[in-house]
Amino acid sequence: MIARPNLTTPARALAFFTLLVFILTACQHTAPPPPKPEPPKVKYSETHDREIKEIMDLAAKDRWEEAQAKATELHQRDPKSPLVERVLNWVAQAGQKRREQALENKIRDIDLP
Repeated sequence: MIARPNLTTPARALAFFTLLVFILTACQHTAPPPPKPEPPKVKYSETHDREIKEIMDLAAKDRWEEAQAKATELHQRDPKSPLVERVLNWVAQAGQKRREQALENKIRDIDLP
């Protein structure tokens, strides 16, 4: 027959507290993260909607030189528009970054045996 351990009151309290903490922490569930809201639809300037959409379409097709030319032409027609200025700067920076990335990829391909 197995002898029953003789637990004192503090030992019983500690055992009860440990069991209680274990049970309470084991039953907690993590709530799933809330769904991400959909990004808002892009709205262009009503004044230059067609031109900016055309520039963005050219950029999406990786035709950066044409997008740069259209953005420059639009900027010459409306040099004071902050939106047109932003589009022009974005096309210049993004196009430059794409060209640099393409050059790095070509160099990497050449270096491989």
